[in-house]
Amino acid sequence: MLNIIYIFSRFICFILVRVFFRLKVFYRYRIPRKGALIIASNHASFLDPVILGVVSPRVLNFIARDDLFLNRFFGTMISFMGAFPIKREGGSSGAFKEALKRLKEQKALVIFPEGTRTKNGSLGKAHSGVGFLAARSEGIVIPVYIDGSDSALPRRRLFIRFKPIKVYFGKPLGYKDTTKIERRDAYQTFSDLVMENILVLKSNV
Repeated sequence: MLNIIYIFSRFICFILVRVFFRLKVFYRYRIPRKGALIIASNHASFLDPVILGVVSPRVLNFIARDDLFLNRFFGTMISFMGAFPIKREGGSSGAFKEALKRLKEQKALVIFPEGTRTKNGSLGKAHSGVGFLAARSEGIVIPVYIDGSDSALPRRRLFIRFKPIKVYFGKPLGYKDTTKIERRDAYQTFSDLVMENILVLKSNV
C-alpha cells in the first residue's frame, strides 16, 4: 500500500512541480540505487520534502515534526508517504531509533541537518544528528542544495509563488571517525562537513 500511494503521489507532484516551478535537477546520477542512504539537504521551505520526493529515484523516508501528525487524516497520509514524527522539544531518541531501523533495512532517509527552515534561503548551522545517523548506520550521505524553494514558498507565507526551483546533488560522503575526540564532537564534525559540501553546491549555482 505504501509504495502504491507513494508512487502515485510522486507522479502527480512531479507533473505539478515541472509545470509550475520549471524544475531542473543536476547530478542525480550520484544517488546510489540501493543500500542505506541519507539525503542531507538545506531547508528553507515546506516545499523541500515534496521536491526531494519528486526528484529522487528511490522511495524516501522523512523525519517530520510531531505536530504534523495531530490531524489524524493528514498524519495517516504522510505516514503512507514514509514520514515518522520527531518531537521538537527534546525526546527525539524514538525518532532516531526509527531512522536507524529504516537505514539498517537499506532504505533511503531524508534529514535536514539544520533542523528547521532557515530564513531567506541562508544556510544555518548543522546539528549533530546527521553525523550520528551516518556513523551508526554506515550509510552513504548525499549533500543536496535546493535553490529557489524559499522564493516559491517563504517562511510565514501562505500562498505559493511560481518561481524556478533547481536541485543539486553533491558527491557521496562516508562517515569515518579517525579522530581522537569525543564521539559526539566527531558526529558534529561530520555534520559540519556535510554543511560545507552543501555550501559548495550553493556557491556553484
